Amino acid sequence: METIAAQNFFSRVWNAFISAFRYYAAYSGRSSRFDFWSFTITNGLINILLSLLSSFYWPVGLIYFIYSLVSFSPSAAVGIRRYHDNDLNAWIFLAVNLAMVISIIAALNYHPIFFLAAALLIIINLFIMLRKGNPEANRFGLPETTPVRAFETPGTIVLILYILLNLALFTAGFIRGYTGA
Repeated sequence: METIAAQNFFSRVWNAFISAFRYYAAYSGRSSRFDFWSFTITNGLINILLSLLSSFYWPVGLIYFIYSLVSFSPSAAVGIRRYHDNDLNAWIFLAVNLAMVISIIAALNYHPIFFLAAALLIIINLFIMLRKGNPEANRFGLPETTPVRAFETPGTIVLILYILLNLALFTAGFIRGYTGA
């Protein structure tokens, strides 16, 4: 009986992970805690595995780079839908995460005091992501509402800009490493 329950659990986790990729550019609807954390933990484990493998075998680094490009939009979409489950706007998600990244960069480059701001923003983000969602319908739909469409124009624009930025950074790093500049 326990093995069936375990199989059902891992099947649900895998389905939540695949569903995030299916709705990679859908920023509408809501995402439950289970769906969000299933995707986030599975995605994190894949990133750790690819990172470790790329340090031993360099071609895996290219696979890691491609996977990080491909997994960005589903990560952002499922995070925004998680915020929607807590009746919070996507702009709040963007503001918290952008401020967190800026704080970490400032702490690494300027002064360690910015780590306090980053830690506070991480705690706020975790609180929102761990918080139980609104059990009734809210302005973003019913609980565990799957997105209406798998493809939305704003999500695709975000994905394209992210890919272009990463390709530019990758190319600049490659040219710098190749020329020794």
